[in-house]
Amino acid sequence: MTITALIPTRNRKDGLIRILESFVSYTSNIDKLEVIVLCDDDELYAETIVDNFKTTLNIKCIKNPRKLLPEIFNIGCRESSGEIIWLGSDDSVIRTHGWDNLVRNEFLKFEDRMILVYGDDLGLHGSSMATLPFVHVNLIKTLGYIAAPMFNHYYLDLWLHVILEGMERLFYLPDLKIEHMHHAISRSQHDETYINGEKYFLLDYGIWYKTESLRIKDAVKLQKFIESYKKTYENIPNIAN
Repeated sequence: MTITALIPTRNRKDGLIRILESFVSYTSNIDKLEVIVLCDDDELYAETIVDNFKTTLNIKCIKNPRKLLPEIFNIGCRESSGEIIWLGSDDSVIRTHGWDNLVRNEFLKFEDRMILVYGDDLGLHGSSMATLPFVHVNLIKTLGYIAAPMFNHYYLDLWLHVILEGMERLFYLPDLKIEHMHHAISRSQHDETYINGEKYFLLDYGIWYKTESLRIKDAVKLQKFIESYKKTYENIPNIAN
């Protein structure tokens, strides 16, 4: 299964180079990794950086007029060709050799692929929340999105975490280390990108507490897919000797 990494970025030259270099250094099956860098059309560095990595990665840069983070992720998802999609970031970095095989092997345990996989972010949340989650295209096709479109910036990972946790389809891999270099734990500068996002926190906080019924509806959609897939799979004739 090919993994697509979605990496939104804005004027974080060093951070973007760092995550791309970690793909090159830590990915076991580089031919089964697609990287999509997502940025605004006035972003200063991404296009040049992506061009410099095209000899080592299957990578492309998608530029759009300024958009909110959920829409950016959903655009990237529509342009992806992978079966497993990672909601990545330019303030994260892979720390585990063979991370891609760890993720891929977890999805292979489920015929319907309807799970969420996440690792240790080494400080900000650890095992407590699925920051930087991996999901399968079956989930995205069923819900119609990878990033809940009612939000402006926050709660995209928590939305998926809560739904899949309630379905007992949430899987934490402690050996999967993807460091979140967040300014809140003094691993990066509190830059313009963080500041621009923070203005949406209270608005998204209010949206979160008004949308429990929508999370329940999404869980029902996913459960119906699982049940339908199970019935289809059980009806496949057994041709083994």
